[in-house]
Amino acid sequence: MKIKQIYIDKFGPLSEQQYQLTDGFNLFFGPNERGKTMLLDAMIKMLSFKYGIGATIKREFSDIPIRVEEQPQGKIKLLYKGDEFYLPDNNLPEYLDLPKQTFRNLFIIRNSDLSQKMNTSSNKVDFYSSMISHLTGMKNMEIDHSIKNIEGVTQINKKELLFTNNIKQDIEKIQEIKYKNTRQNNYLNDRIENAKALLERIDEFKKQVYEQRLDSIEIELANIEGERDDLIQALRELDLLEEIYRYKFVKDEIKDLENNLDNLEKLSTINKADLDKWHYAEVNIKELTREIDNLDKEISDKTRKKEQVYNDLNKNGEQLKLLKENKDQIDRLDFTVVETLYKDLSRLTTTVNSLKPVSILTIIAFLISFLGTYFFQNFWFISMTTLLFVATGLFLRPSIILAIKKGKFNYELENLNATLAKYSLHSRELPELKNKVQAFYEEYSKIENDFFEAKDIKRKLDLEIDTLLNQKEKNKQKINEYDKEIEKIRRKSFLNDKNDYQTKLQLKVECEKNIEKSHQKLSNIFGDESYYLEDLKNRLLEAFYDLETKYTSLHDDKFIEPNMFEKADLLRRKFDLKDENYLAIRKMVELEKKRLNEKKVQLENMRDEKRNKMETFLYQLKEFGKKSFEIVLPSNEEDKQLLKSPQTLEGLVAIENIVKSFQENKRKEKGLAGMAIRILEKIRTKEEKKVQNLFNKETRVADYFNKITSGMYDQVSFDQNKKTFYTRRHDGKLLNINNLSGGAYDQLYLSIRLAFGEKVLPQKGFFIFDDPFIKADYNRLCNQIKLLMEVCQSGWQVLFFSSKKETKEALDKYIEKNQVNLIEV
Repeated sequence: MKIKQIYIDKFGPLSEQQYQLTDGFNLFFGPNERGKTMLLDAMIKMLSFKYGIGATIKREFSDIPIRVEEQPQGKIKLLYKGDEFYLPDNNLPEYLDLPKQTFRNLFIIRNSDLSQKMNTSSNKVDFYSSMISHLTGMKNMEIDHSIKNIEGVTQINKKELLFTNNIKQDIEKIQEIKYKNTRQNNYLNDRIENAKALLERIDEFKKQVYEQRLDSIEIELANIEGERDDLIQALRELDLLEEIYRYKFVKDEIKDLENNLDNLEKLSTINKADLDKWHYAEVNIKELTREIDNLDKEISDKTRKKEQVYNDLNKNGEQLKLLKENKDQIDRLDFTVVETLYKDLSRLTTTVNSLKPVSILTIIAFLISFLGTYFFQNFWFISMTTLLFVATGLFLRPSIILAIKKGKFNYELENLNATLAKYSLHSRELPELKNKVQAFYEEYSKIENDFFEAKDIKRKLDLEIDTLLNQKEKNKQKINEYDKEIEKIRRKSFLNDKNDYQTKLQLKVECEKNIEKSHQKLSNIFGDESYYLEDLKNRLLEAFYDLETKYTSLHDDKFIEPNMFEKADLLRRKFDLKDENYLAIRKMVELEKKRLNEKKVQLENMRDEKRNKMETFLYQLKEFGKKSFEIVLPSNEEDKQLLKSPQTLEGLVAIENIVKSFQENKRKEKGLAGMAIRILEKIRTKEEKKVQNLFNKETRVADYFNKITSGMYDQVSFDQNKKTFYTRRHDGKLLNINNLSGGAYDQLYLSIRLAFGEKVLPQKGFFIFDDPFIKADYNRLCNQIKLLMEVCQSGWQVLFFSSKKETKEALDKYIEKNQVNLIEV
């Protein structure tokens, strides 16, 4: 089957265009916006549809963008099995016995048709399902849509269905599957579960209704009411009895309270705080008095010590004054000259002592020389005498100086001794004299220190005595204050003795306790924690009026205290109450009232129980109707009215029947839906088996894929169980096709299309390509062109539309060899 000629008379901007085609490769080439796409749209319409003049064009394929909605005017001439026929006079898909979708998907390949790996949201899709639906036009999508519709209506999930050969058993299993809860089905599963629970409740309730004798409840209620009224009358009489005795008790208690309050008023000036103050003041006065005695003793001791220190201070002062005068005289003496002379004498004495032997020899030599000179009168003796005279003078000079200084030293020392002799400090030796002076100074310093220490002790004693005197004065002031406090309490209480005060206080405490007891008793009666006497009297009067009201409501005689107490005595005997004391009466009345109230409560509970049975029956009927309405959601008015207001046991039976009918209908509906899904799944399985034959070993998918990838992949296999394709790389590694690159994926898809085309047509036909290799690089483009050329050589016709220069460059060598028919558009 080949296209021989295309003629466009009128289609959009195209008019009177005719193209002659070869049986091999036909390239429609030209820049964009020159009519290639319009020409292709016209061809698709004429190849895919059969229509008459003026007929409306029906859009068959939503994925084919057709720019012009009008009907193309023209013809396409085809040659098939030796016969010529024209389109659109004939319908080519019907003529070939192919679905239109399959025909379009296999033989018309537009620029995006190879990109089946991703859907519009860029997520991976199942290659098998996508490819099968896209290439073969199988009804799997319609089957899926039908199953989803059934699932949507019945809320059955097909994944939960496990079909066997036993249809009855399958239906029972399907009926056990729970519905889904959605807003669209008004939460059907919950309604079915609620229906089951409701029927169980209705069944139990019917048993209860038959077991309980509802017809005898009214008579039982009347008897209970009569007995209850008698109990109420007895309780009112007990209340009156208690009120009378309480009135008497309160009256007596208020009288006692009034007496105690009068006594308490007389003792208002007596209080525990003042007694504590009195006691505290006496204890403190005693303590302060003892402390004053101790202070007096301490002051006396310190005064005596102060006088002794004072006498010592006067004595030392006079001595210090005398020594101070002597010290001043001694301070005026100058020891410097004497000390200097003493040092010089020591030095000269040492020198003289060292020269003494030489000096003696020199003198002797001089005397001998002088005698020689005297007797012999020669030069030698004269010279020697002169020299020895000079030497003798030199050696005698220190002794002369020593004698002079010694005289001066003795003079100065005598002057010092003359002065110091007045103080008994004189001495012939200077060191001893100095020691005596030093001893005088030390004695002076000691006496001076003792004087100032005694003076300091006197000052401290003065301060301590002043402090003690101040403390003594403060204690006297505190004693005075405590005396005033005690006197104040005495004047306030008119009591001079503390023991009398304490006795009065004990009496006041007793009154207060009695008042507290009275208040407690009255509080237990009136319910108040504290109140004034006038309030109590008013309450007593109110209690009397309340008694009058209660008494007259029960009895006809005049309400006066004698009648009231007489009636109380009769009532006490009636109820067999022995004691006449209010508290005992109260306790016994409470016990009797408790007993009667318990009996009354029992009667009321019986009455309420029987009333509740009737009310519960009616309420339960309404609840059953309300729940049934929510479950069934009835459409007919009769059922609506019955479910809204059931009144009798017959209405309950009708409700039960309506719910059972709803439950059974949904059960049947679920079984029918499951079997419908079973049938559709079988149809799907049968269709898929047909398609799986297209992927057997006889197809050329692997051969085409190997060539188009230049030997990169040498095998394509299909896992029937997993419905997954695998490709084997040249290194032997198997890859899931979802792991292929985009370009390799497109190459595989093209290989499958070519192989399928050969499989479904009885003889070679044509492929129409519209820039299909948009993601291919130049090397892949050349490989894919080369494959298409081999396809043409095997007998197929190719119509290739493109505006890409790379495509024309890849085909130039085939155009030059006339292996490609170039049609410029």
